[in-house]
Amino acid sequence: MSPAPANLVRSALRLPSDGVHLGEIPTLGSEVYLDPSVLMEKQIGVFGRTGSGKSYSAAVLIEELLEHDMPVVIIDPHGEYTSLQVAADGTPSDYPVKHFANLEWVPEADAELDLDSMDLTDCIAPGQAAIIDLH
Repeated sequence: MSPAPANLVRSALRLPSDGVHLGEIPTLGSEVYLDPSVLMEKQIGVFGRTGSGKSYSAAVLIEELLEHDMPVVIIDPHGEYTSLQVAADGTPSDYPVKHFANLEWVPEADAELDLDSMDLTDCIAPGQAAIIDLH
């Protein structure tokens, strides 16, 4: 028995041939894309066991959404996503990121995190990531 052709699998799963690129199905040699407008109809969560690749998968998804001019709000309990502000070579990244945190604990943040008085809708802009840093 041979594997199903990649185009048949994409059709059966209703996967588009372009959009938010998540990776590849290795056994098929087929790229996996999701429609960004459908993806953004609801909230997204990435769950899994420690070491299963959640942070990496979430970072790929965030970068792809930003490339498609989608707004992204990241609730960051451990301060892991501030790395979106830095490119691999250590220079500032091209991604527009606004980092909200307690400035006493994280003085390099862009703005004070005050959940009692801030309106999160003010943090949302197309193609921009807002990091709500809770650590």
